[in-house]
Amino acid sequence: MNRTPYTIFAALVFVLAGMVASPAWAEPGSLGPAGETRIDGKTWVTFTAPGGLRVLAASPLPDYALPRLERVASAVESWTAIRATELRADYGGQADGDDYVVLVSSVRSGTSEYAGNVGSGIRLRFTGALVYDFRVKAADYFVRVRGVLMDDASLAGEIAKASDDPAGYIAERDPAWAAGRIVDLEASITKSIETMQSLRDASAGSMENLRGALAAQMNKGLFGPPKPVSAEVIALVHELKKNSAGATRADAAALAKERGIKAGAKELDAVFRVWYAE
Repeated sequence: MNRTPYTIFAALVFVLAGMVASPAWAEPGSLGPAGETRIDGKTWVTFTAPGGLRVLAASPLPDYALPRLERVASAVESWTAIRATELRADYGGQADGDDYVVLVSSVRSGTSEYAGNVGSGIRLRFTGALVYDFRVKAADYFVRVRGVLMDDASLAGEIAKASDDPAGYIAERDPAWAAGRIVDLEASITKSIETMQSLRDASAGSMENLRGALAAQMNKGLFGPPKPVSAEVIALVHELKKNSAGATRADAAALAKERGIKAGAKELDAVFRVWYAE
């Protein structure tokens, strides 16, 4: 069929107009055809991922965010221990990273199901690596679960631990919280057995052992084993606090230097937190 120059020109204009009018999220990619929807007074760009995952992105969707959104959607769809139904994305700017909420229908760890413990969804953040930071509902606790996402099976395991033993999970990952609980526990024990000196002495010894173990956990390196705080440093802080209840970590560091005692900032912080809840 012969085409006149005018016909060809008109066709080119039509194509170019379509390219200009097409929003960035309508360009080809791993996410399916998009539209828009209103939820809770907010406009979202909607997608369907290849596996059926519903994807919502805050509108307008910046050009830079789409490739990251596609990668995160692909990762979430590949999960097997966690079954996701919806992924919502928001953005804080290209340099700040993107925020995501994953709504789930199933979280399996072992033979147990934990989807009910994450009813508000799993919150992720992409800043070069994908990290998670969200709350797990367990009994009377709302336990904070956070870390770098390696795979969904390990994440499901973290959710299971926080759900099955929330107090233990908090104590294991938040030594400062545990330190405060030790102070409360000691006060309770002392009050209840104040007329039973032998039991008090036994309990004091147990509490001291517990304090030492917790301080060692707080004094360890990022990937190293627990590192016990030296008895000399503990004794120095006790002496300082006995003479001045308001003494600070800086005061302890100065006194240690004056006496030639090696006392690192992490060691001193552990003693102040564990023995004095400061």
